[in-house]
Amino acid sequence: ASGLVGSLEVPEAAQRSLIGGSGLGAWLFLHRSRPDVEPLSPENTLWILNGPLAGTGFPGSSRFTVCARSPLTGLWGEAAVGGNFGPVLRQAGWDGIELAGAAPAPAILVIDGEKAELRDGSAGAPKRKRLRRVRATIIRLEPAMRAAASMG
Repeated sequence: ASGLVGSLEVPEAAQRSLIGGSGLGAWLFLHRSRPDVEPLSPENTLWILNGPLAGTGFPGSSRFTVCARSPLTGLWGEAAVGGNFGPVLRQAGWDGIELAGAAPAPAILVIDGEKAELRDGSAGAPKRKRLRRVRATIIRLEPAMRAAASMG
């Protein structure tokens, strides 16, 4: 909600034992999520995390994991996702993204190497458009963008 973008350091021992993706997401959930947070509230943190092979070209390495407290169970929830977003995120130098809070209006998180910023996404998110068209609009508005993932 504040629009702040920063980095998060994960202890090396956790990185080595959990590798990435789902394991790292579960560790973050246990260490950074409060048990009383409602799944659909702005306080529920969402993580988008690459596995160790994302962006390497190895078969199946385009997968990444999206994790948060599940609205279905109120506990851990995750989804394994494919496409070019994970590899492009890794090529930009990022292992994952932690999102918290709620934007007052549609927003676009733009990552360019070590720099990340939230931008106004109102023009790219007209009501009732299909997600594919929203992504195409965002990429048209941001010509240098190589991948887009839409949610919400």
